Amino acid sequence: MMTLKQYFLLPIILSYLFITPLQARDNSDALLELFQRIDVLNRDLRTLRGENEQLQHQIDTLKKAQKDGFLNVDDRIDELSKQIRKAPKPTNNTIATKPPIKKPVPPPVAKKPPVKKPVVAATTPKKPVIKVPVVPKPPAKPKAKLIGKAEVVNVPKTKIRSATNIEKSAYNQAYTQLKNNPSAATQAFKHYLQKYPSSPLAANAQYWIGEIMYSRKNYQGAIDEFVKVLQNYKKSEKAPDAAIKLGFSFYELKNWVYARRALENVIRYYPKTRAAALAKQRIAKMKTEKKY
Repeated sequence: MMTLKQYFLLPIILSYLFITPLQARDNSDALLELFQRIDVLNRDLRTLRGENEQLQHQIDTLKKAQKDGFLNVDDRIDELSKQIRKAPKPTNNTIATKPPIKKPVPPPVAKKPPVKKPVVAATTPKKPVIKVPVVPKPPAKPKAKLIGKAEVVNVPKTKIRSATNIEKSAYNQAYTQLKNNPSAATQAFKHYLQKYPSSPLAANAQYWIGEIMYSRKNYQGAIDEFVKVLQNYKKSEKAPDAAIKLGFSFYELKNWVYARRALENVIRYYPKTRAAALAKQRIAKMKTEKKY
């Protein structure tokens, strides 16, 4: 308990310190409030640090997933390149060596029958007429052209069956939705591939699924769909278009190594196509932009 003397001395001491009792009480309240605010800020800081560590972990996980995805695509491109090397080029209907042509064996020529000497008579007998069988001429050889040291022989194209009316109708229904309803077109093309996997229009349906992904800037999804075209329909007319769009998709993902590799494959495997010309233009653009 403060004594009466102390009670009267305290205002005098505080007056020397230029602090009134009321100010001292206010300062203690302000100091307490300040400490409370500092405690709140410390708690907020710890919370923010925890959230920052969690976000950093998520970023590391996404980077690792993206890197694994690119490595997986690289393996698929290697496998695809091997398959393309084994397949004949769609734009070149020639072979490097001359195929052996079996010469038809001519039928045996009938031997002339022995001519008996006629008995000398007053009149000279007529000579017997001997029929000689006609030997058929061998079939004409296909015209060949010399390219370098190899003789190239033109080989007739293999006939591909035409799409049935039902297949054409189903394909056209999906195709008409491309512009106004891409999502419905995607589902329609997928249904078409399930129902008519061997149709001559199946390659087109698979290509348009990738094209829809590309137009929506889903470049990773577009890569998966274009690779399916090159794996399942590598002899189709849509194969060069799928190959060039594969390179464009890697370009949009800023994966310059895979983009250049895919574009060079277009030039190597489809040299006389519009896709090859586009690939050369994009490679020149990458060189100007110093992407490699």
